[in-house]
Amino acid sequence: MKLQKKSLKLISLILIIIIEAAISIYTLTGLLRTRETVVFQPDMLDEDNATPYFTLDQGIYTVSVGYEDGGGGDLLLSRSVAEPMPEENTIFSDETKFRPGEDRIAYELYVRFNGTSLRINNNLSEKSGELSLREISLTYLKKRSISYFSLRLLLLWLIIDLLLYCILFKPAGFLAFIRKHRFSILLGAAAIFIAVFPVLQPMLQEGDDFDFHLQRLSALSDSLRHGIFPAKIQSGWLGGSGYAAGALYGDLLMYPAAMLNILGFPLGSCYRAYLIAMTVLCYIIGLFSFGKISGDEKLGAISSAFYTLSLYRLIDVHVRSAMGEYSALSFIPLIILGLHLIYAEKKKGWHYIAWGAFGVVETHLLSSVILIEFIVLFCLIRFKDTFKKETLLELLKAAAASIAVNAFYIAPFLDIYFGENLNGMNGDGVLRSMENNAVYLNSLFIPIDSSDHFVWISLGEGYGVLLLLMLFSLLNGWWERLGPDGRAALV
Repeated sequence: MKLQKKSLKLISLILIIIIEAAISIYTLTGLLRTRETVVFQPDMLDEDNATPYFTLDQGIYTVSVGYEDGGGGDLLLSRSVAEPMPEENTIFSDETKFRPGEDRIAYELYVRFNGTSLRINNNLSEKSGELSLREISLTYLKKRSISYFSLRLLLLWLIIDLLLYCILFKPAGFLAFIRKHRFSILLGAAAIFIAVFPVLQPMLQEGDDFDFHLQRLSALSDSLRHGIFPAKIQSGWLGGSGYAAGALYGDLLMYPAAMLNILGFPLGSCYRAYLIAMTVLCYIIGLFSFGKISGDEKLGAISSAFYTLSLYRLIDVHVRSAMGEYSALSFIPLIILGLHLIYAEKKKGWHYIAWGAFGVVETHLLSSVILIEFIVLFCLIRFKDTFKKETLLELLKAAAASIAVNAFYIAPFLDIYFGENLNGMNGDGVLRSMENNAVYLNSLFIPIDSSDHFVWISLGEGYGVLLLLMLFSLLNGWWERLGPDGRAALV
C-alpha cells in the first residue's frame, strides 16, 4: 500500500514536470523567430519628440537613439524612455540620460506580452541647448530574450516543484518544521514584506544614491560579461575611461545580481532582487544572532523584526538608496553575537565576528571603520574582561580571521589608497572630511517629523521608550543587587 502511494506521488510529480515543460516550449517558441529592426526617422516624431505608438512581441530589445549635441546646455537633463499605453504595465524600460561628448545612447526594453503597444518618448529639456535627434532604432536580442524568459520559467518551476516535493514526499517533516517555527516564519514574512513593499511597485523609487549604485551594478555586469574577474577597475564609467569602483567599494556580494543581468534580467530587477535578498538576510541573521543571545527564538524573531524595520535602515533603503550601508547592516548582528559570547558567556565567538566583518567590509568600508571604533571603545569599557588571556586570544583570532577573509578587498584597496591621489581623500583629507561632515549628538533625538537635515539618523520618538526601558533595566538590576537587607536599609 505504501509503495503504491509512493508510486502515485512520483507519477503525479512527473506529470507536473511534463506539463511545465510543455508550457515552457509553447512560451519560448515565439522567441526563436528572427525579427526586423524597427527604425524611426526625425520626421516621424511628434512635437514632443515621441514616436507614434507601435506594436512589439514578447522579448528583449535594444533601443538606440542617435543624436547631435549642438552645445549650450546640460544634456543630462534630457532622457529617453519606452512607454506603454496609458494605464498599462506591459513593458519594462530603462530611462537613459543623454550624455555630453557622445552621439548615441542605448538601453534595453523588456516586452512582457505579444502584441504590446508602446512608444519611445524622448524628454528633451529646454536647458539641454541645441540637442537634435537623428534616428531611433529597436533591435531584437534573440539570445538574451531566450536566456531571460527561460530562466524566469526555470525559477518558477523550481519553486513549485520544491514545494510539491516537500508536500508529497516529506509532509511530516515539512509540516513539523512549519509548526515549530511558525511564529518566526510568519513574523519574518510580515516584516520583510513591509520592509520591501515600496520596491515591489512597477517603478523603483530613486533615492539619493540610486544612480550611483545602479551604475556600479551596470559596470560590474559589463566587466564580467567581458571576462574581467575580479572587476576591480571597471570600464563602464566616465564614458569608457574607467573607474576603480570595485577596488574602493566592496562589491563581492553584488556579483550574483550582476550575473542575473548578464543572463538577461533588467538592471532594475537585479537591484530589486539584491535589495530583497539583503532584507531577507537581515532578518535571518538577526533571528539567529538575537535568538542565540536571548536563548529564545520568539524573542530573537521579535528583535530581528524590529531591527529589519528600524527607521534608520528603512531610510537607508528607500530614501537614501544607500546600497552599501543597508547591506552592511545585515551583518552587524553577527558581530554583536560574537562579542556577547566572548564577554558574557565566556565562549568562542571569534568566528561570528569574522563572518560579520566579512559582510560589512565587502559591502561598506565606512561602516567597518565605525564598527572598529565601537569595538575598541567596548573593549576599553570592559577592560577587566578584555585583558584576560582567554578574551585576548578570542579577540586576536577574530582580528586575524577578519583580515584573512577580507584580503580579497583589503589588498587592492590599500594599493590604490596609498598609491594614488584620491581627490584629497588620502591621509589628512579623510580627517578633515570627518570633521566637516560629522553629526551632532543631539541629532540622535530629533523628532522624525522634523525638517532638520540630520533627521535620517534620528531614533525618532521611539528613543523615549528606549531610554525608559534602559533606565528601568538598570534600576531593576541595581535593586536586585542590593538584596533584602540593603533594600530594607535604604527604605
